[in-house]
Amino acid sequence: MSLTAHPIAALKAALRTRLLADVDLAALIGASIYDAPPRGAAPPYLVLGEADAQESGTSERDGLKIELELVSVTSERGTSAALAMASAVAAAIAAPLPSADGQRLIVLGLRQMSTRYDATNELARVTQRLSAFTEPL
Repeated sequence: MSLTAHPIAALKAALRTRLLADVDLAALIGASIYDAPPRGAAPPYLVLGEADAQESGTSERDGLKIELELVSVTSERGTSAALAMASAVAAAIAAPLPSADGQRLIVLGLRQMSTRYDATNELARVTQRLSAFTEPL
């Protein structure tokens, strides 16, 4: 019996694969894509952040709606560099993602974006909130 990844983990893995392959994003952050804010790592970096999943299937098909945050972090005083990262992320995920382990991605879209400058830690953040609909293969 083979186990498939949890749908959230599968979506994050597919996103990571796509984002690491994008040359425009790589020019901005290299391979600095993490599941949690890294301790001691200097910005810029991207965090595949918090996620929620809820049942969205029908009587005929199983399905999940996954809400996921992608957080672009820079050490710039303003948010322009973080917004440039977010734009590269949006462009990278506009193309179809590679298959997710045991899941078929039906749709992936940007639902909301917010910016924030944290003066205490001197970090600029852009949070992109994505919605994905998946179904098991």
